[in-house]
Amino acid sequence: MNVLAAAGRLFGQASLIRHLDRLATTFELTTDRGDMTFNRLLWKLDPPVVDAVRITCCFENLFKTRLLLSGCVVHEIDRNVAPDLRKEQERRPVLIRTVKRLEGVVGRRDKNYSFKVLRPTTLSWKVLTGARAYRERIALPDRLFESLAAIAESRNTLHFLAPHVVRYNGDVFDDLRYVRTCFNVYVVRKHNRLLKSLGLAGGHRLEEVRLANALHPTPVDAIQSRRG
Repeated sequence: MNVLAAAGRLFGQASLIRHLDRLATTFELTTDRGDMTFNRLLWKLDPPVVDAVRITCCFENLFKTRLLLSGCVVHEIDRNVAPDLRKEQERRPVLIRTVKRLEGVVGRRDKNYSFKVLRPTTLSWKVLTGARAYRERIALPDRLFESLAAIAESRNTLHFLAPHVVRYNGDVFDDLRYVRTCFNVYVVRKHNRLLKSLGLAGGHRLEEVRLANALHPTPVDAIQSRRG
């Protein structure tokens, strides 16, 4: 629940997401004035690479939460301690019970021990999104992974949605709207359900990022019906 809360804060801070609908509206204007307004809006955003980091970190947290809830470890196996298991982890998720069996702590549910086979670092974005077995375990729509791919690749560049560098088209904004809708469905709503199930009624609920206008939104119910 806390990881999802952190994901929510990261996503909500992305200036590109906060101004997405206005950007899309002005982009669709075919006049010189529309072009000027669009470019002025872009220059008011945070540095593109900062927004890219915020968005991808948000969903990286979501992916790891879903792995944990499905019974898998999200920390890297130490290759010096269990080299074969580490190789396996690079291809597919490793169950928590597998690690507990390896360390002889099966059945223990207290917090008075730590896993010696696990490193402090967690699984990389490349592993989480690149290995088919991970994507199947995370169980989110393929389109979400595809929409996030270009954003993730831009984290090491200065050109993500930068004025005068990227050629824009409607697909960019459609993908970002889809990412925003998935955030509402899989991060916000899951966090708030966990809050309720744990009996933390007085806890801080996450708020959905609302559409500023209705330009070709992706129906939330359609996503839910496909993936549950």
